[in-house]
Amino acid sequence: MRRAIVDSSVAIAWVLGDEPAHAPAVRFRDLIVTGEIEPVVAGHFSFEVRSALVRAARRSRIVWESVADRVRAIEALEPEVHPLLGDDELLLALSRQLRVSWADAHWIGLAATLDLPLVTADERMAANVPDSAAVVVSVSGIGA
Repeated sequence: MRRAIVDSSVAIAWVLGDEPAHAPAVRFRDLIVTGEIEPVVAGHFSFEVRSALVRAARRSRIVWESVADRVRAIEALEPEVHPLLGDDELLLALSRQLRVSWADAHWIGLAATLDLPLVTADERMAANVPDSAAVVVSVSGIGA
């Protein structure tokens, strides 16, 4: 079984049908369901997922009544949750050097710390983070 860091953009892509990475994210979710991939997430995963789903409901991309069901569908995958990194110096350095957000720095830092690939639906992050920082792969490139 392979372990991989799965960021919230992938989870959002598999529960929102209008996301550009929806189809590859669903294929990736199927790898989790069949046990081929063991998902690992950062401590802020649940917050980011809920926040994104509320934004989607506010923008009428989904109905409010479906938010809780989508959260349950994601949580049913039972990812291994790692606490947020407490190393502000590392996270600030990653944010500055890689020009990423604080949250993205956590994803990248966790991938580097655990020496696991980070799977994302964020094409910009996948293209711009050098392998010397962490291995970041686009969900669109997995099993394609």
